[in-house]
Amino acid sequence: TRVEARFNDRISSVRAVKRNKKLPSWPGDFKWSYAGVPGGYTCTRILELAEPNQHTWHDNYFCWRSNKADPGLRWSMAGPIAGQKCTRILEAADPHTWADNYLCAPPDSPYNFQWSSAGPVRGKECIQWLEPADPHTWHDNFLCNDRVPQPTGTLTLGRHYTAQQGGDATVRITDPTKNLAQRGFDNTVSRYKIDGNEVWKFYDRPNYEGLLFTATGPLGWTRVEARFNDRISSVRAVKRNKKLPSWPGDFKWSY
Repeated sequence: TRVEARFNDRISSVRAVKRNKKLPSWPGDFKWSYAGVPGGYTCTRILELAEPNQHTWHDNYFCWRSNKADPGLRWSMAGPIAGQKCTRILEAADPHTWADNYLCAPPDSPYNFQWSSAGPVRGKECIQWLEPADPHTWHDNFLCNDRVPQPTGTLTLGRHYTAQQGGDATVRITDPTKNLAQRGFDNTVSRYKIDGNEVWKFYDRPNYEGLLFTATGPLGWTRVEARFNDRISSVRAVKRNKKLPSWPGDFKWSY
């Protein structure tokens, strides 16, 4: 990103204030708990109020490592959440109104969960959801997903603040988007941020035509240069920048 003209040749010191977190990998960064929130994890509570107290669903949680970004998972006991990507969590042998329970994720989430009440799904990575105190066959229930070693970073686009749109408006982009009009953001982008270490390209027209500029993450909220403001019609990540190896995990001695 170019330094704005008013700040050009004026920088005398710099510092990194934080590192943007990445989304948790599946299944390694997720965890089920039937005994409260485990240390080092952030969780969403999994609760069915119709369950008797002796079935102890009050302390059940689905969790992810706290050093990862919040994947935006939400639990609903009253049907799917509007505008979310929801997975029905059903144990047909349990009579306590599980038919309308859903685990939901943002619509652009990289996770595509599949529920099974009869053992792990073949070909997928699964996490068991177990409540030992519930007698209604909760021993063979699993939440499954394709392995997600490390979800790609997210590009977030923002519009100008206007009262007409009800305040601030942003959209998260995780995949190449050849026409931002389909996301309601064609020629209205005034700022952006990049959570991961990808390189994103921004285009003047749909179908990745008319390159305007390139930005390398991670970046906090960054204003679009005035000459490109309200002109972006398509975006895509073109490569993932490699990072230096961590010590000692990425090093190895061999004789």
